[in-house]
Amino acid sequence: MRECKECKESKELNMFSKCNTCQHKVGHVCKLCRSKKTRASQMADPKFDEKNRIKATKNRKENNEEFKLSVRMSNYKKLGLDITKEQYRVLYEKSGNMCEICGKEPTGFKKILCLDHCHDTNKVRGFLCDNCNAGLGKFHDDLDKLERAINYLKKHK
Repeated sequence: MRECKECKESKELNMFSKCNTCQHKVGHVCKLCRSKKTRASQMADPKFDEKNRIKATKNRKENNEEFKLSVRMSNYKKLGLDITKEQYRVLYEKSGNMCEICGKEPTGFKKILCLDHCHDTNKVRGFLCDNCNAGLGKFHDDLDKLERAINYLKKHK
């Protein structure tokens, strides 16, 4: 626990940003207070929104694929997947932009392959199309259910 210097509330350490110069390696102001303070200073600058909009638009146009990958990596991190951009690229190249189950190109709204992972261990397995990824998800990665489904299909072929 640590007390925030701004709001004076005692909070868990994960509510503070990391700080390499602080004794406990944790900042003195909680993330919420820091965010409020930063936003207030940004809002005081009348050109802030316009400057950031122009900068973001330029960045997306110049580095569109890199920007999209950064967004994906951020989402994977939120899911608890431990994969670097380099590991992602190597794995994607191995897939040849084809689903590892059906062998087809990406389908669905975004036209990109899904990064499949084990929900128990968060271990990355490979790339799948939307349909195959959803199919595995519906079976909750349960091998017995999948085998019964295969037997069912064979029986009614």
